[in-house]
Amino acid sequence: NSCDDSDDCTENDICSGGICSGTEIVCSDPPNMCMRRYCDHTLGYCVDEWISDDEPCDECHICQNGECNPSEQDAACSGCYSCDDSSGRLCTRVDNVLSDPDPPCQASTCPLEGTCNMGLDCVIDVYCDDFVDPGGCNQQVAVYGTSDTETLNCRLPADKVELTVIVDKNIPEPGGFVPVTIQLSNPPTNSVVGEWQKGLFELSLRLEMNPPDPDNGSSRQGTLFYVLGSARLNQGELAIQETVDDQDQQVILMQLGGQGDSLGVASESDGWELRLMLARGANISQDAAFKIEVLGVCASASREIGCHSADGRQRISPIVLASPSGGTYQDDRLGMLQSQKLGCQCGSAAAGQAAGIVFLVLIVLGVIRRKRR
Repeated sequence: NSCDDSDDCTENDICSGGICSGTEIVCSDPPNMCMRRYCDHTLGYCVDEWISDDEPCDECHICQNGECNPSEQDAACSGCYSCDDSSGRLCTRVDNVLSDPDPPCQASTCPLEGTCNMGLDCVIDVYCDDFVDPGGCNQQVAVYGTSDTETLNCRLPADKVELTVIVDKNIPEPGGFVPVTIQLSNPPTNSVVGEWQKGLFELSLRLEMNPPDPDNGSSRQGTLFYVLGSARLNQGELAIQETVDDQDQQVILMQLGGQGDSLGVASESDGWELRLMLARGANISQDAAFKIEVLGVCASASREIGCHSADGRQRISPIVLASPSGGTYQDDRLGMLQSQKLGCQCGSAAAGQAAGIVFLVLIVLGVIRRKRR
């Protein structure tokens, strides 16, 4: 039954269990975000009061002299960043995807430099665990790792993995086999961000037989071959998946380890050791050689911030060119190709000319590759 609890700040009063009570009145929003509106049970109606300075007026703003202003952390954020109250009022990235400007890729809305791909999309390459500073908000853009808040699709320097190739000095007769040991080490530093003690995941090794001479570009005779299925990683304790990357079986891609396997930091791990077997042809030449490099993941989507490449991989070790004649090899005779962070000016005349040049270069490279096959 209805009743009256004598409280003007309640409504829809009813009797229940011999007690009369009602539902608290909901006051309308105050005219200012730095005001708090509530029903005063003594007066019996809604009243307004000012919020004290430095108290929050919403998730990421505070009241100052009766005005709702950005907090110190939120004021430092810009572009793709915002203040996130759930993380203690810290600047955090809203997402890892660029906005879609119209026309495409005229400018980036993020406080980072980008570059344009052939589709005139703006892509931003960032190094793993590198920091950016948009207006004073020092934040890691891409944290390397396998958790839900981390990614493997970020750029690593091309000297991250130390690579040593040891070829058996007992030179076999033509037609014989050449044992090769490849040692992979993950030093506790990163030439881009300094000290960096993290394991490396989803690595692969690229083995190229009889590569072109790095001095003059001339082709070598097919006198050295990889024995398919001969590779063993850490004496067979870790899995290897082999893929022949070209029709002549001159390029072999080896996926090293299984899901969750990582190349640990050198200070805490002995590294990985890969053993494999090569075969010498009947008429092996004096300049016979093979090339080895270690690859990491690089498969960010077109407009996603991270690491971008056409084949989904990035080189993270020096390129080592070794001879079947025996010895230890660590040199980088073919040079290291570091990625560059370039400004994004898609749609401009300069960008169109640059895209045209890139397109012509790709065509020429395609012709050269076809001729070599």
